[in-house]
Amino acid sequence: MLFTVVRAIELQVKMMVRRKVLPDLEDGDTLLMALASASMVHSYMYTPKCLDPSYVGFLNRHSQTHRIVKAALVRRFESLILVLT
Repeated sequence: MLFTVVRAIELQVKMMVRRKVLPDLEDGDTLLMALASASMVHSYMYTPKCLDPSYVGFLNRHSQTHRIVKAALVRRFESLILVLT
């Protein structure tokens, strides 16, 4: 689903560039994919319940991140949220 959404946004942006509504960025599609990937990694690390359980399982199986490191990052993020509120 994410792939489809990213591609739909990419097409919209390309159409807007063609119509001169947006400036042309040479590597805009790469930037868009990087932002989408960053969003997925953030969701995986801090709110995995928002993702499909099979996708989380896939990432857990293929990730090189040790669960202790992941837990430490989550605790750090949660403490940062408390400070900001």
